Amino acid sequence: WNRYGEFLSGFKKEELEKKDLLEMITGSDEEKEKLKSLLSDSLGKSFVSSESPIKTKDGVQVILSWNHSQVKNQEGEVAGIFGIGIDITKQRMLETRLANYVDNLERMVEERSDEILTYKNRLDSIIQNAPLGILLLDRTGNVILANQTSRTIFGTEIEELENQNLFDAIPSLKHPNVRYALKKVLKGDSFTFDGVFENEEHRRVTIRLFFTPITDQSGDVENILAILEDVSLQESLQQQLLQSQKMESIGTLAGGISHDFNNVLEGILGYTSLIKTIAPENSEIYSYVNLIEQAAKQASVVTQQLLSISYGGSYSLKPTDINSLVKESAEFLRHTFPKSLEIKTEFSSEQLLASVDSSQLQQAIMNICINARDAMEGKGKLTVSTSRFKADASFAAKLVEAYEGEFVRLDIEDTGPGIPDDIINKIFEPFFTTKEKGKGTGLGLSTTYRIVKNHSGFITVDAEVGKGTLFSIFLPIISVEGFAKKKKGKKSLPKGKETILVVDDEEIVRRVTCDLLKKLGYKPIPADSGDEALNIYREKKDKIDLVILDMLMPGLSGVDTFEQLKKIKPDVPVVFSTGYNQGIDYETLKEEGALDFLPKPFMIDRLATAMRKTLDKLKKK
Repeated sequence: WNRYGEFLSGFKKEELEKKDLLEMITGSDEEKEKLKSLLSDSLGKSFVSSESPIKTKDGVQVILSWNHSQVKNQEGEVAGIFGIGIDITKQRMLETRLANYVDNLERMVEERSDEILTYKNRLDSIIQNAPLGILLLDRTGNVILANQTSRTIFGTEIEELENQNLFDAIPSLKHPNVRYALKKVLKGDSFTFDGVFENEEHRRVTIRLFFTPITDQSGDVENILAILEDVSLQESLQQQLLQSQKMESIGTLAGGISHDFNNVLEGILGYTSLIKTIAPENSEIYSYVNLIEQAAKQASVVTQQLLSISYGGSYSLKPTDINSLVKESAEFLRHTFPKSLEIKTEFSSEQLLASVDSSQLQQAIMNICINARDAMEGKGKLTVSTSRFKADASFAAKLVEAYEGEFVRLDIEDTGPGIPDDIINKIFEPFFTTKEKGKGTGLGLSTTYRIVKNHSGFITVDAEVGKGTLFSIFLPIISVEGFAKKKKGKKSLPKGKETILVVDDEEIVRRVTCDLLKKLGYKPIPADSGDEALNIYREKKDKIDLVILDMLMPGLSGVDTFEQLKKIKPDVPVVFSTGYNQGIDYETLKEEGALDFLPKPFMIDRLATAMRKTLDKLKKK
C-alpha cells in the first residue's frame, strides 16, 4: 500500500495489514461479490481489470479503477495479486453530469420538437385558412406552396398548383404586368397591381396581386411570396356605385331638359286638343291635327322617360296587386307582339302587394319586354313571373342598392342572344343603345332603372351570351290586410263658369291654358310672374275661385308665390302645375293647403277633369 494509497484512503499501511479489502468497498453486496469473483479470477489469469467504490477513513467515497495482475514466486507459482488503483471519481462525476446533461438535452429537444410541430401545424392551418391566396414560388415561378384560397381563386386543386410552374398551371397569368412584377421582385423590390384573369372555371376574376422577395442570409433573392386577393366583388360594387352616381348626374341634366321640352309640348298638345273640339271629325284639318297630336304625344312619352330618369316624374303610389298588374301587361303584350314570340306567365300562388304607380311600373315592364322582343327578333320565348323574395345580409352585400327585407320579385326572362360582358354595365345609362340609328332612343332601360329606384326597389340583370337575359325587379312587399280593388271611372269633359288665375312665366303655356279654360266656359286671368299674380290676387281675391300656379319660375318660385298668397288669404285655393318635380315635396305642399297637382303637358280633357274635381270639392267645403 503505497503513499498515494495512504493519501487517498487515509489509512496507513500498518492499519490495512491483515485487513480484508472488501470491508472498504461501499457498494452493494452484489458489487462486493463481483469484486471477490474478479480477485479469484486474478489468481488464474495474468491480468484483470475492475472498478469499485471505496470509503476512505474520513467516510468519503471514491471510485477506483483497478488493474490486477498475478505475483509469482521463484518456482513460478502464483503467490499473490498485485493491484494498481487509479482515482476516477472526478471522471465518473463528469460522466454522470454529462449523462444527465445529455438526458436533459434530449428531453428539451423532444419538448421543442413537439412545440415546433405544434407551431408548424398552427402556421399551416393559418396559411391554408387565410382569406387571401398565398403562393410561395422559386425564382423561376415554380410553385413550392399554395394555400386553399389560391385554389378557390384560380378554380383548381392545390395538387395541380404545387410543384408546377405557375404560368403553366394558370395560363391566363401570362400577363405583361405579372412578368414585369417578377422581374422587379427578383431585383429585391415589392410590387402590387390589379388584373382581370380567367380562372380554370372560365370565370373572369379581378385579382389584386402583391409580390415580395424572400432573401437568404447573404441578401440574395431565394424565393418569391405572392399574396392574392379576389377583389371581384369590391370591383363590382364600385362599378355599381359609379353607375349610380352617373345616373344621378345624368338625371339632373335630363330633368332640366324635360322641363323646357314639356313647356313646348304643352303649347302643341293644348292647341291640338282645342282645335279638335272645333274642327269636324271627318274634316281634312282634323286628320292633320290628329297626326300632329300623335307625334306630340310620342314626344311626350320621351319627355316622361327623361322625367323618370330625373327623380321619376310624377308618381301616385297605391297598394297594387302585382299579379293582376303583370297579367294586364302580359295580355297587352300578347295582342301587340308577333304571334311567333311565345309569352309565358308564372304567377305566385299568394297575393303579392306593393305600393306602386301602376302606369309607371307597367311602363318599366313594357320597356324590358320591348327590348327582349327586339333582341329575339320576334321569335323565342318571353317569361314573366312573380314571387315573394327574402333578401338576407349576404344577398344585400353583393349589390350597392339592395337591402335586407321582403320583396315582390318580378322576373322577365327571354331566350335571346344575351348581353356581352363588355356592355352589361352600360345598359342602364341614358341614351345607350345597341340598336341601329332610328330604331331606339336608349331611354327604355334607364327609365326602368329610375322607376324601380323611385319605388324604393332595385333591379338586377343576369345574362349569358347565346342563352338569354333575365331582368329581376325587387319591390318592397306590403301587407294584404285592408286591400280592396277599385274600379276605374270613365273620363268626362265637364265645364264651368268660375274665374281662374293662371300663373306661368312661359307665354305659350299661359296662353294655351287660358284658351283651353275659355273653351270650357271658365274666365281665365293670366299672370306672367309670381309678383304679378300677387298684385292681381290682392285686387281680385274675392272674385278668383282658383289659382293654377307653375312650380318653376324665375324670381318668385311657385312655392314662394304660394306662401305669399296665403298671407293674403290663408285658404287660397291653389293647383300646382309642373313639367318637372325634382326636389318637390308634394306631401308637405298638400299639408300646407295645395289642392292638386297638374303635370305638363296636359290636354283639354285632363284640364277639364282636374278643374271640375277641385272646384266641386271647394263648393262642398
